Amino acid sequence: AMDSATTGAGGSARQCGEQKRRRTDLAEASLAGWKELWESRCFTDALISCQGQAFEVHRAVLGARSPVLRAMFAQEGLREGSERQVKILDAEPEFVEAMLRYMYIGEVWKSTDCAQLLRLADQYEVEGLVEVCTEALLQDLSADTVAASLCALRRYRHRPDVDAAYERLLASVQHDKELL
Repeated sequence: AMDSATTGAGGSARQCGEQKRRRTDLAEASLAGWKELWESRCFTDALISCQGQAFEVHRAVLGARSPVLRAMFAQEGLREGSERQVKILDAEPEFVEAMLRYMYIGEVWKSTDCAQLLRLADQYEVEGLVEVCTEALLQDLSADTVAASLCALRRYRHRPDVDAAYERLLASVQHDKELL
């Protein structure tokens, strides 16, 4: 028999530090579930629109990934909260879709212009996306991309991680004259 100190109300509380049984393929199964949710769009409860294109989304997913969107959806006094709709006016639909896709499955297509995506990542404070964009800008460095990368990073230097990347990029340019 268990005593009430370890079981709590209803016998469901667990001891601190107790080992758990977990699927061996939990990470893969979890990612597959997020992909299914993104691709099927089952049970969506909100709409993100941009330049005439609409994306059906789940407020719980977006709210978990973006404190800005969480606050917008939480305000019943605002259109975003009461109508469950957010209009993004200052971006191209392909970058809005890339941001949303990242929020669900944590991936950005290699072909995505991360200089453009960085602006949305910063504006909506999407967890982890600023770092992904910053690293992509540094990894894909060439004479053709260096100016755009510097401009993109300079704009968001208020973020310590972006500032560090900007400084790394400047150092790369100073050491590799072929980037000029």
